[in-house]
Amino acid sequence: MYDEPVDVLLRQIDYGIESISAVSVESLLKRIDAFQQDPSKLESDGRLSRYVKTVVRDFFVLDREAQLRRCRIFYNLCKVVKWKKVVVNLPTNVFLLSGLLAELKKKDGGWFRPYLLLSWVYILTLSPFKFNEFYDEIHAAMDSYRGLQILKTIIAHIHSQLLLKNVELLDKEIQELDPLTLNYLLKTLKPNDPVINESVLIQLNSIDLKDDELTTLKVLPKLFRINIAHENWEAAEDIISFYFSHLNSRFTDYRFALAHSFFKVLSALIEDTEDTDTALELIETCINQIRVSFRETAAALVDHDLLHTNLLIIAEMSRVISVSWPHLLEVIAEEIIPFASKFEQVKMNEIKGSQVKDASNYICWSLARSTRLPRVKLSRDVMRTIFLNLLMCSVFDRDLVVRRSANAALQEVLGRCLASSKMLDNETVIKLIELPILNLVESYTENTSRIYQIFTRKQIYEPYVHFLLDWLIEACLVETNDLHIVKLMVQALSLLLKNNPSATPIIKPKLEKLIASTPSNEPYIASRVLLLLVTLETEKILTTHNMNVIPEMKNYYQNSLESVKIEQKIHESDHEEHFKFMVILRYWNFALKRKPELILDRTGISVCFHIVRMIPERSSELKLLFGDLIASLSKSSKNFAQPEDEALFWASFEKFIRFNNSVVCSAVPRLPPHRFQVIFNNLLSVMDCQRKADLLRTLNDNLPQLIDVTEAKILQTVVQLLNDYTVTQQGDVGRLVRIGAAKIIARHRDLFMNSKASNVASDAIANLLRLSGEQVTDLRLICFSTLCKAFDYETKLSDKDLNYRLLEFNHRFFRSECIDFWKGFMITGGAIHFTDSQVVDAIDAFLHYYNQLPTNQERLALCNSLVRIIPSAKQINEVRNSPSRKLWGMMEQDIVKLTVNYLNFWKRLFESGLVLDREFNFFGFYAKIHNLNLINGNSLLKSLTTQLLPYLISSQTAATGQIDKIFTNNIISRLLSLAQREIPFKKRELSGIQKDSLQALAQIYLESESFERLEVLMQASLTNDSILGLSEAQLTL
Repeated sequence: MYDEPVDVLLRQIDYGIESISAVSVESLLKRIDAFQQDPSKLESDGRLSRYVKTVVRDFFVLDREAQLRRCRIFYNLCKVVKWKKVVVNLPTNVFLLSGLLAELKKKDGGWFRPYLLLSWVYILTLSPFKFNEFYDEIHAAMDSYRGLQILKTIIAHIHSQLLLKNVELLDKEIQELDPLTLNYLLKTLKPNDPVINESVLIQLNSIDLKDDELTTLKVLPKLFRINIAHENWEAAEDIISFYFSHLNSRFTDYRFALAHSFFKVLSALIEDTEDTDTALELIETCINQIRVSFRETAAALVDHDLLHTNLLIIAEMSRVISVSWPHLLEVIAEEIIPFASKFEQVKMNEIKGSQVKDASNYICWSLARSTRLPRVKLSRDVMRTIFLNLLMCSVFDRDLVVRRSANAALQEVLGRCLASSKMLDNETVIKLIELPILNLVESYTENTSRIYQIFTRKQIYEPYVHFLLDWLIEACLVETNDLHIVKLMVQALSLLLKNNPSATPIIKPKLEKLIASTPSNEPYIASRVLLLLVTLETEKILTTHNMNVIPEMKNYYQNSLESVKIEQKIHESDHEEHFKFMVILRYWNFALKRKPELILDRTGISVCFHIVRMIPERSSELKLLFGDLIASLSKSSKNFAQPEDEALFWASFEKFIRFNNSVVCSAVPRLPPHRFQVIFNNLLSVMDCQRKADLLRTLNDNLPQLIDVTEAKILQTVVQLLNDYTVTQQGDVGRLVRIGAAKIIARHRDLFMNSKASNVASDAIANLLRLSGEQVTDLRLICFSTLCKAFDYETKLSDKDLNYRLLEFNHRFFRSECIDFWKGFMITGGAIHFTDSQVVDAIDAFLHYYNQLPTNQERLALCNSLVRIIPSAKQINEVRNSPSRKLWGMMEQDIVKLTVNYLNFWKRLFESGLVLDREFNFFGFYAKIHNLNLINGNSLLKSLTTQLLPYLISSQTAATGQIDKIFTNNIISRLLSLAQREIPFKKRELSGIQKDSLQALAQIYLESESFERLEVLMQASLTNDSILGLSEAQLTL
């Protein structure tokens, strides 16, 4: 898209359209596209006419490619400006028709050319000629392109024009007409046109129109007008019946189109026949169907699609209703809008109703717009109902689309109706218009108080305050199916009463009425009311206003508890049941903090652990509530009915830890320090990594409370958990534990760094350094950030340049002595499964750092350290032969995989041109690689140790300035030995190690320019027998 000013773009199009070339056509198309937001600019100063005439100038003498370019320009103009506005500028010389038809016969497989050519044919058919002699040819041309969807509209236009000019053909072809052609034909004809004789009318009414086509809905109003013009009432009734039999279509676009089409039918009935009685009867039928849906049918059984279509029809007819039948406005305001604005329906665990509410907003918007007519004036009651329902919908509806449409209608009502009627003063109107609606949480928590404060400014607005509170209680607490809305409503009401004490006397009778009307034996409704009361009582809002609801709360709680089916597994999608669990936990936490305290018996314990078993792992809210419960229960034995109940509870608690229950493991740090220490030390090792991570997440919030009793042990354990590298089928799950432990150290840095316990600070720093070097990006950032703060080091933390910043930090505080950091960094640089860009960044950062070291001695020391980090063959064998130790149930890093990463890091350094010091111990490095190569059982390790050997030779040669033949020949002998020893038994193809060995030898000869030996090697590598026949004398230098 182009950003040039409009006048510059127009000048460029003016110039470009005069010389359309293969080079300029794309930029010209884009410049035309730039006017899609405001196509009128292309029509100014006669430009469009000039453009079209230029595009088709000398069209027939152009070659095919030039024609195609012009056709593309023509299509873009039609797309941006609209086809009808463009085609009228085409030349109207009827003598061009034969040339156009000839061109249409030349098919090239595309649609750009026929798009222009058929558009041109259409313009010519508008001329006052019958084209009898061309009819068959035009018809054939149309038929040949009917398969292209984009051309169907143009073809229908042409066909309808031809039939209008050849009435004698109409009788013959009318039955075969497609709906689109029929629509254009009827659109052109007047209802009482002489062309429509009795025969044509019979055939029109007998056409088999497809029920589900939108074009059919465009045809029917025109057909209806024709029938009533010819007083064919039976056919007119059939058309009306068609609409009523299709009101419940399941396609949204069809319902909208049907409502608009039916509006045209009713308008024709009123305007053409003045039969307002029939029209009123039809509208009342729609209203009655809506009434039945709202008043006589359970929400779950309402035909949503039927209801939606009827509401759309009322919206379409609102202006007519306002003018002709104003008495219906009261019915709409009182019996439709209040119910439609709150309508919800649950189908297949999905809450439906947004389309119904949106249609209700459409009705309100239409009624407000109808007041532009001089004869229309809405009553104050109607305006008040529309205004209040729209306001509540725009602020509190769960669906943003509904909130937006309600807000648009509300602004129309405020601007057109309420301001002029003085029902609201200007300041109130402005404040209501300024209410934010995009964020649903903010709408509840903040807009509730804002609306209350707006309406309490004046006494005359007091009824609006009652409407607001009634809506919150009825629509957002009792009637809604969305439990998120219930929670938001409770939060909103609590904040409203807390911040506006004057609201409490108003809401008190409403709460009393709510309690009186909510039977405790309906657990789902009762649990909602219980949540509200618990929340308000927690803030002591009701108690301070002498409202004692504790007995009712106990009843609601007891019935909720008894309704829990312990033996039944609850599906995660059962939101009502999980909501009830949440409310029970909230009540327990509330009751444990007041006198007399809650007494938990065996039934309560059974329900408690049933809830624990059913809570989804990702439910952070319920985990937090259970943690609060554990914190309260663990303080005293008085909360249990019997000592046996207390023992049962804590035994069950520990059992669920062993079951790796996420909720219980998360709650462990909420225990008192002594009990926590026992469970933490005894059961941490039985938890899987996900559960350890859950525990660490809660521990992060509670560590200071636990530190006095367990300081040394718990800090040491957290540091040790930084070494969890457990791998399962889910991958590196130990990462979750490492991240959890790193976050604890980051948040409580001073506790760890200032700990007097043995090695806590030093081990923490060593582990953080290692992890900051490893490849888990989010973990690197946490660890590096912690280290920077611990050492008062300021740097910019981001993914970009992170490797180099790590190297700078390590150099400043540890030089090359910190083996832990280099262990982590070598894993990143040598990682096998890592993105190329991340590997390249790590290697480049290292080489930049290495080359900037001030002395050769420092570079040598660093390289020696990097070699020492690589485990020796002896170390690997010792680890393999010793039983694995699993401290806290952790798995250590696989020593062979580590070795592979370290070797791969060296290989990548060599490949990137690392220059070693001449004093570097090449023989020692070779000895280590040689011994590692002897280890069996890991093909990748053997492959890497083989691939590294030629790099040692080239690096040694570069460092000393000459090739060391003894060193080189030792390596050549080893490679030959590998190539001969690794020959596959009874197989012709080379093994992996054979290939690596031969490639390594070839690399040595290429770099040492030993082309004769390279030729010997190449000849010998053709067969296994030839390889076995090679001798050291043939290959050594």
